Amino acid sequence: MLVQERYTRVDHNTLNMTITVDDPKMYTKPFTLGTSQFKWIPNQELREELCVPSIMEDYLKTIAEPASEARR
Repeated sequence: MLVQERYTRVDHNTLNMTITVDDPKMYTKPFTLGTSQFKWIPNQELREELCVPSIMEDYLKTIAEPASEARR
């Protein structure tokens, strides 16, 4: 499987991101998950996002699993 993130600068303040998935063993042709657009805002503060397994486990235990049980 190949997952491609393509970033395109539309203008000075705009960045587009497109994600494409290509997995010939599972799908008949590549497909695009979508395009996200990011705008630069002067003096904005960006929050650092970390991918931490323990945080995901906490999320699953406190939100995701109870939500899925409630839908049954």
